[in-house]
Amino acid sequence: MASRGMGVLVVLALLLSFQTHVRGNRAAQASGESVAAELVQYAEPKQVTHIMGVSNDIFLNLRLDNGVRLQSASAETVDYYLPWPAGKSLYVIQGNNSSPTHTHSGNFEYAWDFTEDKTGTKEGHPIVAVADGIVRVAKKDEDSRGYGWGWYVVIEHQEPDGTPKYSLYGHLKAIDPGVQVNQPIGRGEPVGKLGRTGSAGLPEYGNVAHLHFQFMDAIYEGEYTARSVRATFKDVSGDGVPEEGKWYESKNCARQKAVSPCVEARLLNAPAYDVVLPGEFAQVSLEVKNAGILPWEVDQGYALKAVGEPPQDLVIVLPLQKEVLPGEKTTWLLHFPVTAGGLLRQYDFRMHFQETPFGPTLTAYVFILPERLGNLEEQIRQRIEEWRRQGEQEIDELIQEILTFIQEELERQAINWLERILKEICGGAGGAFALSLTSVWLARRRS
Repeated sequence: MASRGMGVLVVLALLLSFQTHVRGNRAAQASGESVAAELVQYAEPKQVTHIMGVSNDIFLNLRLDNGVRLQSASAETVDYYLPWPAGKSLYVIQGNNSSPTHTHSGNFEYAWDFTEDKTGTKEGHPIVAVADGIVRVAKKDEDSRGYGWGWYVVIEHQEPDGTPKYSLYGHLKAIDPGVQVNQPIGRGEPVGKLGRTGSAGLPEYGNVAHLHFQFMDAIYEGEYTARSVRATFKDVSGDGVPEEGKWYESKNCARQKAVSPCVEARLLNAPAYDVVLPGEFAQVSLEVKNAGILPWEVDQGYALKAVGEPPQDLVIVLPLQKEVLPGEKTTWLLHFPVTAGGLLRQYDFRMHFQETPFGPTLTAYVFILPERLGNLEEQIRQRIEEWRRQGEQEIDELIQEILTFIQEELERQAINWLERILKEICGGAGGAFALSLTSVWLARRRS
């Protein structure tokens, strides 16, 4: 126990020393000190899990787990998602065990019929794979009378215990050209288009355009021998079983596509900002929430990247260092020198997945106060915190309001300085006249 406690103290000492090193003194001058980038990631619960920094060729990657399990236990079953793209909704025109009013009984007891509208008149809605698997069937099944699945696909999925489970997609208008027998297919990848081929197009079955979907424990030849088995969907609340007469929105995301709502980001601490004097180091944190459906996984191409010209000496690509689950947040701490020139610097970033940007632009603002206005820092911070509490004003309006406040303070000080100079030079009425002319000039310049 003593050695373990000593180890914890050493780790904490390293952490404190590292943070002191990378953050530095706010008053330190940016004179040749090479600070490339700093990154701090926080995850829920709020504790530091990774710290990465690059400074003076020193690299530190410190991991503090504190007994928190970072990987979830292996699943007992495959996560199956509704068979259409995320963000879209289809209607259950017929659910499980719908006899005697409908046809889902016997072999079809655990089948569903999904439609794009309540009447089943629309065709062509994209249909996608419910999970990773291997395509085992992709063909047309229709006898001389028109009975059968029409165009249909069967995909084999592997359960964790090694047993296969099969998903069937029937009555398709067409099969996607990329679907090939005995070839792998990923979750969320195209299977075909919703249609009314086979029995679905016959008058005795209502001529209803729909997707007949079911799971099976084996591949069966022919429509009426395909025995369905019980299954649930990850993106259906409650017991996971879609009910007849309801709409359901899918969360089925293809893993290799950066599309909303599958991957989405949101800045939690807008406006992200700092207030500095020329020559100081700015320190801006970007608290970014995973507002999408998919987790942000390490080594899968997730990164924060600068848009446009990045701050001086700041690495423009900051790879993800810790998995961020949907609903969780991660924080990037940006630390870079600021030179004189202008009252505001604005740096834009966006989240990327495999070179594709997603989510809104995440902006870091740095207000640069002239030396003589250093006393305004606290007032600016108070105004921003007040804005965060109220949230009634657009960020652009807030930024402009602060810039106007700084400019007016500069002009007020300039007038005071001129007043003192003119009184010393001209004295009396002459000084007052010169001051009034100067005030008029400043007013016109401001307008």
